[in-house]
Amino acid sequence: MTLAAALALSGGVALFLFGHCCFRWALGLPCPWLRLTGAVAALATAPIGMTWAAWGHLTLLLITSAFVAADDTLVRRPLMNKATVPSSADDCPRPLFCGGWSQSS
Repeated sequence: MTLAAALALSGGVALFLFGHCCFRWALGLPCPWLRLTGAVAALATAPIGMTWAAWGHLTLLLITSAFVAADDTLVRRPLMNKATVPSSADDCPRPLFCGGWSQSS
């Protein structure tokens, strides 16, 4: 695999994880930095992709992405399910145009 092909494959996965990190950070969702760590790990597989076959490189990238997804599914999601549910619609946050989320008054 050439350098350009290895960087394209690693860079695409890294760009996706970086974008997901920014999305979670912008929405104030927990743990966006794990995606940033995954993006760095995905870019770190580019030199390996130059020496291995393309399927081996793709396997490493799938394992990297699986670790990020597994952390979200196994660790973060059970914590989010224990959150309290509002008793009425008046207790729910409502979106404001260009102002983020705020409690209604």
